[in-house]
Amino acid sequence: MGRKYFYSVQGDKRIESILKHGTYLDYGNHGVVYRVSKDKVAKIFCEADVFEKELAILRRASGNKAFPKVYGVGKYYIIREYIDGERLDIYIKNNPFDKKVYVNLYVLLQELKKMNFKKIDLRLRDLYLQKDKTIRVIDPKNSLTKSMPYPRHLMKNLHSIGALYDFLRVVKEISPWDYEFWSKSFKEYLANNE
Repeated sequence: MGRKYFYSVQGDKRIESILKHGTYLDYGNHGVVYRVSKDKVAKIFCEADVFEKELAILRRASGNKAFPKVYGVGKYYIIREYIDGERLDIYIKNNPFDKKVYVNLYVLLQELKKMNFKKIDLRLRDLYLQKDKTIRVIDPKNSLTKSMPYPRHLMKNLHSIGALYDFLRVVKEISPWDYEFWSKSFKEYLANNE
């Protein structure tokens, strides 16, 4: 049996309007997402600390094309850019090897480093592939507060769909140092957690 989520939203008149007129998209552990226009969504959070952390991440990433633009903020909600595209995990499972996708995935991880994020990691299901093969982030969880120096969740996700070897092969071509560090770290993680 799946999880059940119950939300109590405290907000202003704008939130009432979003809930009445917006189109429900999805929910998760920390909130719910509504589409409010062709190019905007409202992410409504259950807890103030989660809201504040995600807002800080989006503000730090402001101007980076991989992250959604922020259009407005209210009590426990963020109006931000709607990111379309194909979920990256689904794309990788259903398509042959595409080096450009893996190169762009590596580039995205390097962008996290450049923005001084502590967590150099993302989940595949939170990444959306664009028509030009660039990758956009819809949910940058804990990138400023949790420390993870290599993409453990991402590698775990790729491993589970049989694509980790392809990714690491591309990383090795671009950065032998990252390849060695990430491979060693992930092997240690697997040894301690399987």
